[in-house]
Amino acid sequence: MFETVPGPVAIDDGGRFLAVLDRVAPTWPRHVDAAAAEPLIRVRRDGEVYRIEAAWNERRTLKRSSVAAVCAFLVDLVYASLDRPGLLCLHAAAVEIGDGLIVFPSTYRAGKTTLVAALAASGVRVHADDLLPLTPDGEGVAIGVNPRLRRPLPENAPPWLHAFVARHAGPCDNRYQYLDLPSPLLAPYGLRKPVRAIVALRRGAPGVDARLQPLAASEGARHLILQHFERDGDSAKALDRLLAIVRPIPSHVLDYNDLGDAVRLLKQTFGARAGARCPPSAIAVMPPSPNGDGLAAPKGPMPSGRFNRRGDVALQTVSDATFLAAPDGGIFELNPVGRAVWEVLAEASSPRQAADLLAAAFPAISQSAIRRDVADLMRQMWTAGLLEKTAARHRRA
Repeated sequence: MFETVPGPVAIDDGGRFLAVLDRVAPTWPRHVDAAAAEPLIRVRRDGEVYRIEAAWNERRTLKRSSVAAVCAFLVDLVYASLDRPGLLCLHAAAVEIGDGLIVFPSTYRAGKTTLVAALAASGVRVHADDLLPLTPDGEGVAIGVNPRLRRPLPENAPPWLHAFVARHAGPCDNRYQYLDLPSPLLAPYGLRKPVRAIVALRRGAPGVDARLQPLAASEGARHLILQHFERDGDSAKALDRLLAIVRPIPSHVLDYNDLGDAVRLLKQTFGARAGARCPPSAIAVMPPSPNGDGLAAPKGPMPSGRFNRRGDVALQTVSDATFLAAPDGGIFELNPVGRAVWEVLAEASSPRQAADLLAAAFPAISQSAIRRDVADLMRQMWTAGLLEKTAARHRRA
């Protein structure tokens, strides 16, 4: 049984399918019900082929790889979960920048998923890669599914993106590669965030700087309307709901060729607004210099205890921006809370101690939010090789 799906789902393939599903959609809650009724969706392994049957689809979907089968299954799963009043779904990607979602409607060969992966590499949290449910009040609902890239990456993909994809590689077949993002970079299932902007993507010529241009409200509406689908089949109601959501949201078109330029422009344009809670991406991996070979290799899970910042990490400030250069490769940008954590770590601190020190500096933010963000941030710093563990103190006899 999957939450939000109004009926049971049957999966029979000896475990391989579920193993892939667990990595592709790690936060979608489900439980086993041995006494379940006739399933809404059934997945069967028949020799070398996966057969996927859905109650609303007369045709069976046939897929030869577990990765392709999981992808098709997730489409049916989202479709089944739309059986709720007022809920619509878009073929679109969405990322969290600032205090809301930037939505990229699907456009053939515009590089939507590659751009999403590049934004994730820069520390931006992914809310959706291809399917984005929308509530009647204009909030996007995360389905907790990792981005799926077409193989191979585009020829112009920079080395830092190749390094990020290799480090976070999930299940793949000969056509597609899922990422396996850590929790700070992938919004968990069910998380809701307001849509703040619609950005249509348009690939430009090499050598042309990335630029954002405003779109008329009608153009933004057209991009979303052409990419929506819903369960009840009432197109008039769906159109009314979409227009009610889209009208107050600014729309843009992003012309770009270089992924690094596009990432920087999007983050600069839609950055955190004053008073917004610090997002989990308080540390952002920036594309390295042109002669760099990529990002530092991750150090593995963060142990418990106290930590210091590494003494061989270089810090530079440009205006109100703070950058760290890791000795093992990679350049990182800190937002104000990230910079404050870095200052606290001049002396050994645990995540809890660092959060307690910061609570006095940010009285408008709840202590629970600070603790959560500081723990996420220190985990990212550890993974990036910016921290070192402090030896435990020995008590005197």
